[in-house]
Amino acid sequence: MSMLAKVVLAAGSTTMGAACVPASGAIYFYDIFYLTYYDQVSSVPPTEYSRNSFTARMIADPGDIGVADFSPPLAPTVALAEIAPGYFFAEWPFFSPDLMVDAFPAGLYYFGISGGTMGFDLGEIERPEETFWCDEIPAFTNFDDMQIIDSTVEFVAEFNTFSAPPPANLGVTFLSVYDSSGTLVFNEFFPPTDGSRTIPVGTLLPGRSYTAILFFSSRIELPRPEFGGSTSIAAFDRVTSAPMFVLPTCVGDINNDGFVDDIDFVLFAGAYNLLDCADPSMAPGCPADLNRDGFVDDSDFVIFVGAYNELVCP
Repeated sequence: MSMLAKVVLAAGSTTMGAACVPASGAIYFYDIFYLTYYDQVSSVPPTEYSRNSFTARMIADPGDIGVADFSPPLAPTVALAEIAPGYFFAEWPFFSPDLMVDAFPAGLYYFGISGGTMGFDLGEIERPEETFWCDEIPAFTNFDDMQIIDSTVEFVAEFNTFSAPPPANLGVTFLSVYDSSGTLVFNEFFPPTDGSRTIPVGTLLPGRSYTAILFFSSRIELPRPEFGGSTSIAAFDRVTSAPMFVLPTCVGDINNDGFVDDIDFVLFAGAYNLLDCADPSMAPGCPADLNRDGFVDDSDFVIFVGAYNELVCP
């Protein structure tokens, strides 16, 4: 499953706490999303999008759908891939939001199912003429604190808020956190007026890097009679990703094995030669940047040598 699919799943899956009204039928919801992504790399909020994607999906109980397909106004019907049991999904990347809206314009979007225990059925979503992205771009307001997280205490992620414009009838904020392997470790949704979320102790492990993803989702969310009673969603989302780094319990123990030894020295030397934490060859989270200034340089070497001479972590 792609990271995008995981991100969209986290921001709406019934298994992880959907914002929509629970369905009375076997199909929990079906939706279309216009997603514009941003990358936050410093305490300065992002201003330019990095990528865009249109998605269509259906969420059902496993086995209730055999085949799911999707019919947009200006393109042929396509099959939705079952990327997880009961989770059907397709995506289209775009260079710009305008191109995305042109390719998937206002009008009726149809979802069809066949096979499975529900047999054949058809549902629709009507996307209005207006686009309804919120004006605000998601941004973490304590970005610097996110780079020096202490795993022994709970961490409060702080961010701006937003207002969903009409014709949206619902605004929802999602905060998802993934580890470096792409595993979801934290996911919550809440009102768009909330500007912080607490990540409990034990969620983030020492010496590890994570990616935090903040969704500002403006939605038209409606109960539908199709599929035995379901919910349709048409959404325009702004999505910002930002790195997180949890400090090791022992400074200089880059591989987190309880010792600051020759293995850590080799890892430090490799990072020292790269220097800039922004170098794509640098290890995720730049763990050798011991003073968290964005570079692995002589000031970090001084810190490392002191820890190396101690060998055993306190």
